Amino acid sequence: MKKFSAIAIMLVSFYGFSQSANKVSEVSAESITERFPNKLNSMFAAHGTYEHWDTMNQLSFDLLKKGGATETHLVDLKSRKTLISSSKFTIGFDGNDVWMNAEGKFPIERARFYHNLYFYFYAMPFVLGDPGITYSKVADLHFENKTYTGYKIAYGSNIGDSPDDNYFVYFDKTSLQMTWLGYTVTYGDDKPSTEIHYIKYTDWGKVNELVLPKTLQWYDSENNLPKTPSNSAEFENIQVSGKMIDASKFVKPTDGVIGEK
Repeated sequence: MKKFSAIAIMLVSFYGFSQSANKVSEVSAESITERFPNKLNSMFAAHGTYEHWDTMNQLSFDLLKKGGATETHLVDLKSRKTLISSSKFTIGFDGNDVWMNAEGKFPIERARFYHNLYFYFYAMPFVLGDPGITYSKVADLHFENKTYTGYKIAYGSNIGDSPDDNYFVYFDKTSLQMTWLGYTVTYGDDKPSTEIHYIKYTDWGKVNELVLPKTLQWYDSENNLPKTPSNSAEFENIQVSGKMIDASKFVKPTDGVIGEK
């Protein structure tokens, strides 16, 4: 596998994760909660409940980039159609294809990886309730004299481009809010990876009765445990609502370029 920068590793990892949920099945609130172990239901409840999240139809946020640039991300939560707008490029997903404006200053070969990358990082823990997931209890995570309850998130062999990838959610034993996401990267490799990368979630805010993150902090790891902070991502102007989005927003412009499959 080629050596990737930190951002490229994230792109590859979450492409496979996201593909399993481009189309979200419609199920009742009761059957939704029955999919989760009781402790995960408690975690979702600490973030506003999965049932409330499931009534939402759109999410938008501004991602603050280095150098003062801003990307505005808009996501249809049911179809997972996406639109990313910035001064340098526009990337969209119309439900079938990922496209980019012809004059956009972004590598077209990375557009498909990037189009929903930050949505999946940002929409934690709720995307961990997407269909096709299996849950298993794992050992607690110990970090800086605190202990966090952990669950492994895995997919069936026919789901996504990287079904061998694994994800680990760890939440605070007192507040029950999510604190850590661990994930492995296997896309493009001949065999599953066992190296775990970590993101810490501690800066939360309430938006439409849902508790969503304002900052993500990546950590370098050692011996598959988080060690020291590295990159971070900041989010502003966060909105989530049950209002439907006009589907025309996601349609490729006539001069748009289709990204790689």
